Amino acid sequence: MRKHKILIIILFSIITSCSNRVQTNNQNTDLKKLHLHGKVKSVKEYVVKNNKKQISREKLFNKDGNLLKEIYYNNGKYSFKISYQYNKNQMLIKKTFESEHQYSQETYRYNSNNKLTETVITYRDNTKDYFVYKYNKDGLLAEKLLKKGDKNNGKTVYKYKNKELMQEINFNDEGLLISSKTYKKQDSTNFSVITKIRDDIKYKFTKKKDTIIMWKKAFSGIPEIIVKVYDKNHYIISEKTYKSKKLIKEQSFQYELDHQGNWTKKFIVSDNKTQYYIQRDILYY
Repeated sequence: MRKHKILIIILFSIITSCSNRVQTNNQNTDLKKLHLHGKVKSVKEYVVKNNKKQISREKLFNKDGNLLKEIYYNNGKYSFKISYQYNKNQMLIKKTFESEHQYSQETYRYNSNNKLTETVITYRDNTKDYFVYKYNKDGLLAEKLLKKGDKNNGKTVYKYKNKELMQEINFNDEGLLISSKTYKKQDSTNFSVITKIRDDIKYKFTKKKDTIIMWKKAFSGIPEIIVKVYDKNHYIISEKTYKSKKLIKEQSFQYELDHQGNWTKKFIVSDNKTQYYIQRDILYY
C-alpha cells in the first residue's frame, strides 16, 4: 500500500504541480498553460502508427478554461483519470486520482487572503497525508511541511532574493538534506534550474529563449543532454539527445493547425521519415 501511495504522489507531481495548478484568479488558466487557443471544451489525443489508431488521453475543460478531467490510456486501454473541482473563484479545491487499483483525493484549503494553507491527501484505506504551507512577511511561500497524523515527515524550505525564488531545499523527518533546486533567472525567457541529490548534481534545466537544454546523470553515471527547440507558438520543433557528447537521437516535429491556431496533427520525423503522428480532436464551446 505504501508503494501505491508513493506512486500516486509521483504521478500527481509529474502530471500537474500543486503550486502551479492551484488557481488564485482566472488569468492563468489551464488552457493558457497548455497553449490552447479559443474556448476549448475538450481535447482527445490519438497515436497513429502503421495505420493503427489508438487513443492516448482526453482532457475536458470548463468554460473558464480550467481542467475538469483528464483520462489516460495505455495502448488504447483505460489506465487512470484525474478529476478537478473549483470554488466560485476558480481556485482548485479538490483533485481526485482513480485507477483500477489506486485511489486518492487531494483537498485544498486557503486562508482569507486566498493563500494555500493545507493540502490533505486521503487514500483508499482512509489514511491521510498533510502538506502545511507557511509564508514569509512578503506573502511568499517559505515552508511546505509534510505530516502524517501528528508527526512531521519532512519539509521543503524556499529561499528568495529580491522576492525571486532562488532555492528549494528538501529535508527528511530527521532534518537531513535530501535534495535541492537552485534557480538562476536572467529574465522571463532565460533561466536555469539545478537539481542536486544531497551534493551530487543529477539534473540541470536551462531555458534560453526558445531553446530548452536538459542535462541529467543516468544510473550509469554518464550524463545525457537533451536539447529541445520551440517555435513562437510554444510547439516543439526539434529534439536532439547526446550521450558522451555524441548525438544518439534526433527528431523533428511538424504540425497541422485548425482555425484557432491549435495543432490537430503532430508529425514525429526522424531519418527524414515520419515515424508516426499524434492526432488531436478538439471541440469548442
